[in-house]
Amino acid sequence: MANSCWYDYIGAIMSSTHKVIKEILDHKSNVMVHCSDGWDRTAQVSSLSMLCLDSFYRTQEGFLILIQKEWCSFGHRFRTRLALGEPPSGEYSPVFIQWLECVYQLVKQAPQSFEFTPSFLLRLANEVFSNRYGTFLCDCEQDRQKMVAPDSISFWSVVLRSEDKATWQNPDYQPRRGAMVPSITQADYFVWEEYWWRFHPRGQQMASIKAAYQTVPPPLLATIASSAAATSPSAAAAAAAAA
Repeated sequence: MANSCWYDYIGAIMSSTHKVIKEILDHKSNVMVHCSDGWDRTAQVSSLSMLCLDSFYRTQEGFLILIQKEWCSFGHRFRTRLALGEPPSGEYSPVFIQWLECVYQLVKQAPQSFEFTPSFLLRLANEVFSNRYGTFLCDCEQDRQKMVAPDSISFWSVVLRSEDKATWQNPDYQPRRGAMVPSITQADYFVWEEYWWRFHPRGQQMASIKAAYQTVPPPLLATIASSAAATSPSAAAAAAAAA
């Protein structure tokens, strides 16, 4: 991962977002965000900036509206960038996954400011490749509405059902109005282990431990996490995530 410079790219996106936020907050200026084509880095930076500037987008429903507005409706090329239903081309690039990891960094920096949990980001990362829903198919909204929507299910309609919504709601969420200014120092970044290790024995061990901890009362869980830190880093991480 280090050789791919992945976190250098994450840092570049976060840095651009930070500049937009400071320009708006400190200088009360309008900001135009535009990359060479407009549907990759533009969507990454604009949606991250909105997530930081407007607390509505940090709610469950607001986050889905943000993705629909800045990614799906704006015309991000999901089919081409993620090779959905076809072999990868020279234009393959996991731009949306990269953005999800940026959101993950924001959630880790201020977990109580987000109504959704990091587990939902992992779910999004999996479902965008699954082709089970029409939400992420095709390269633009026009094609999606004409070719896919009449015969497919919206991912949003599933996750907004009350029984499903409860599974990715952050119990520690504290609504806070106003903007958040993220740290762009890479020393403050977290490796998204749940994503990168999900098919590795280490990641599967973490997932099973976390699932087991879900049934443990919070006071006891804190004690277990403290004890695990001295014996097993992966167990400690899973216990902390469950807590």
